[in-house]
This record gives sequence, structure tokens and C-alpha cells, in this order.
Amino acid sequence: MSLNRGFRSIFFNISFFLRASSAGLKFIFVIFLANFESTSLVGEYALLATISAIFIQIIGFDVTTIVGRELHKKDQLGKFSLIVRQYLVYAGSYILSSILIFISFYFIVKSSLVLSLCFIFIVLLEHFFTEVFRTFVSLVKVKSATIIQFLKTAPYIVYLMIYSFISDVSLSLEFIIYVWLINLLIVFSFFVFYLLKELRRRSFKCVKVSFQECKTLVFDAAPYFMVIIFGVLFSNVDKIVISKYLGSEVLGIYFTYFTICSVLSLLISFTVGVNQGPVAIKVFSEKGVLDYISVRKKLIADYIKVLAFGGFFILVFGLIYLRLVESAQGFVNYITFFLLLLSVVFLSFSQVYKLDLYLLKKDKEIVFSFLSSLILNLVLLSSLTPNFGVLGAALASATSSLYMLICFYFLSKRVL
Repeated sequence: MSLNRGFRSIFFNISFFLRASSAGLKFIFVIFLANFESTSLVGEYALLATISAIFIQIIGFDVTTIVGRELHKKDQLGKFSLIVRQYLVYAGSYILSSILIFISFYFIVKSSLVLSLCFIFIVLLEHFFTEVFRTFVSLVKVKSATIIQFLKTAPYIVYLMIYSFISDVSLSLEFIIYVWLINLLIVFSFFVFYLLKELRRRSFKCVKVSFQECKTLVFDAAPYFMVIIFGVLFSNVDKIVISKYLGSEVLGIYFTYFTICSVLSLLISFTVGVNQGPVAIKVFSEKGVLDYISVRKKLIADYIKVLAFGGFFILVFGLIYLRLVESAQGFVNYITFFLLLLSVVFLSFSQVYKLDLYLLKKDKEIVFSFLSSLILNLVLLSSLTPNFGVLGAALASATSSLYMLICFYFLSKRVL
């Protein structure tokens, strides 16, 4: 029995390895670009990543939040019907959002028709696989979700780095986009084959879904869609402000620091979040508040452990990295990195208290927390960044992230 428990341990199973690899490769790729390619390319890639992150989160109106909360209350056929409605909403949103994605890339990143069209497909496929991942996690199919996440991320990043080393040719934004898209198309083809095979094996019958049902799903998700918009702006507005006031090269440096710190949030998501979040939601849905509070204590304890140990190692790595690439503004860079890491810690830990409000359907409280945090962030960024550069942007992010954590904590304490 002890051997079985050890085999299932998160630190030794294949699922954790793949999640860590996916997160680690994104981080390594940015470090690779920062050290072996031009700073301007890092800045361009930062803009590309920022725009794609914004659209990936707002496409689909965040109906997955409602689906995730209701899924465990349904029988097998009810779950299938709800998921079908969810992805029909996504299909409609893809049509509506394509023109906005095209405009954003064409006028902000690069004025190229071909690249803009490629970027549309990249964003839509990235969103699709992100939602497939979340669906599988909601169904507590963590390993399947992890394999998809790994395949859509790892191959193209590994290929780009190996190609750059072997050919001794500098990478370009165009080449990155083409390889990224080809990888997504290949994974999508395999996924469609897998999906059709599973549907035949489980003998799912066709379900009738009306337009009104899809419309209701979108309206029910409206508060969370507002939260997503505020959250996306909150997480990405600093890069946009830096690009405007300080230029793409400075953005490239800031984005490198941000990427290193973001490994901590990915670590939380791929360990505690993926494994215990769906379980906590299921316990609340099936057994009620008292049992959820018991599970929540373990959730908080694990959050603290991962944030403490993960934060320490990322801090050590960041200090070593900064020491190796230290510039004339070395001290400023150290403080900037530390503030960005604090920002990630505050935001990650706030998710525990946000989950309380989400399960208790305190939608107005969640919207208030995100909106007020966004306003504070915008005010601080617009006043600090022009005067203090990246240090001001990092200070604004850390302060507004701490404010968000405090908001969620006290609102959760009031209702739970």
C-alpha cells in the first residue's frame, strides 16, 4: 500500500512531470530568447504573448466557469449536453472574435496579412486546447488534460531552440509563428481522432441543443466574463504601459523577469490547483459547506507550502540569473524582480478566497474585487511607470495584487 501511495505521489507521476515540463519550457524559451537572440525579438514576442493571453481568456465569454460549477450536479447525459452547449458557444465566439484578433495583431505587432491570419488560428486553437484542458480537469481527468497541455506546448518550443542551435540562424517572429501554428494543427488533428474514437466507444447519442440554452449559458456567465475582462487587463496592462512609455527593448527585459516569476503561478496551477481545486468544488457541490471547509484547510496549507518552497527556489534562481546578466541598473533590476515575485505570490494565494466566493455564488463581490484592483493598478501604473520605469510598474503590480488578496480575504471571511 505504501509503495502504491508513493507511485501515485504527485512528485513522481507522469502527470506532474508533463505539467512541470510544459511550464518549464515556456520559461526556458523566454530565457533562451533573452540570452541568445535580440532584445527587440523578446519585446516582439512579449507583445505577441500578451495579446494572445488576453484573447485566450476573453474568447468564449468564460462560460466554462458556470459549466465547472454545475457539471458535478448532472448525470452522465446531462454532463455531455452541458459540454456540447459550452463548445457551441465557443464556436460562435470564434467567428465573432476573429476580426478583433486580426486587427490587434496587424496594427500592434506587425502589419502582415499572412501573419495576422496565422495568428488568428493560433489564438483560436490555443483557446480551444485551454478549454479542453479545463473541461478534463473539471471531469477529474487530470492525466488526459496534462498530455494535451504538454503536446500543444513542448514540441514547437524544443524544435525552435534546437533549430537555432544547429543552424546557427537567428530566430524571427515570423518563423516562431509558423512553427507554433504547425504544432497546434498537428495536435488538433490527433485530438479530433481521439475524440471521435471516445464518442464511438462510449456510445453517446446526439443531444438536442437549442439556441436559447446557449444564450442562457452566456447570460449566466456574464458576471464571470466581466471578471475575466478585468482580470486580463489587470494582468497585462503593465506590459502595454511599459511598451508605450519605455519601448519594446525595456518591455523585453521586464517580460523576462515576469516570465521567471510566473513559473510560481504555473507551479501552483499544475500542482495544487489542478489536483485539489476540482476536488474541493466537487465536495462543495455534493456534500455542502461543512465538508468543503475541511477540504479547504488542506487546500490553504498546500498553497502555503508550494508558494513558500517554490517562491524560495525561484527567488534564488532569479538572483543568480540577474547576477550573471547584471547591468548598470543592477540594483533596480533586483528590486523589480522581487516586487514581481511578490505580486505573483499575492495573486496566487488570493485564488483560495476567490474560490470561496465563487462556490457561494457571490458574483458581485468578485466583480468588485477585480474592478477596484484594476482601477488601482491603472492609477499606479500611469503615475509610477513614466517616473520610475520598470521599478514603478513592478511596484504598481505588487501593491494592487496585495490589495486584491486583502479584498478576497475579508469578503470571504464575511460570507463563509
